[in-house]
Amino acid sequence: KLVTLQLCFAVAGSKQRELPASLWQHHTLENLDVRYNCVRDIAPDIANLTNLRSLLIAGNKLQKLPVTEIGGMSTLTELDVSNNPRLGEEELHSLSAAIPLCHVTFDSASQKEEKHEPEPELVQEHPKLAPGEHPPLFSQLFPLSTPTLRQRLLSQFGVELPHGSDTQHRLSVLHKL
Repeated sequence: KLVTLQLCFAVAGSKQRELPASLWQHHTLENLDVRYNCVRDIAPDIANLTNLRSLLIAGNKLQKLPVTEIGGMSTLTELDVSNNPRLGEEELHSLSAAIPLCHVTFDSASQKEEKHEPEPELVQEHPKLAPGEHPPLFSQLFPLSTPTLRQRLLSQFGVELPHGSDTQHRLSVLHKL
């Protein structure tokens, strides 16, 4: 019985832009985490996940959401669609209104305008590595903007980078990891 699933496609060279069709067959799934990938679309078949409580799709390249289908998911209590700059704010507000018992996290238009640094499309390979070697964590995290780094450190490693941290503090946290 599959209850929690975390998918990661954001590796160098990945062309995965949509979730696998086989995913929609897992009716017992309660938690789906596909944060920080390059997913562009969520299929209307998401409605087949009738036990889904938590849907975390932040940090993708979503262009649209199946609002009607997600809005009809009565078990959904948490939805995070933040850091998807191509989603329209009107669509996000209608989604939030469609599922009033669900905590919906998204960026407002003013938050989107504050972001100056583009996020990298994919994790970059380290140029000096031999074939088959993985890049060090530092080289993967360093190019990220500070807000993105703060969110990834907290969600992936449980490390909190305080707001207002200076460059030196940011570098010391990266070196510790």
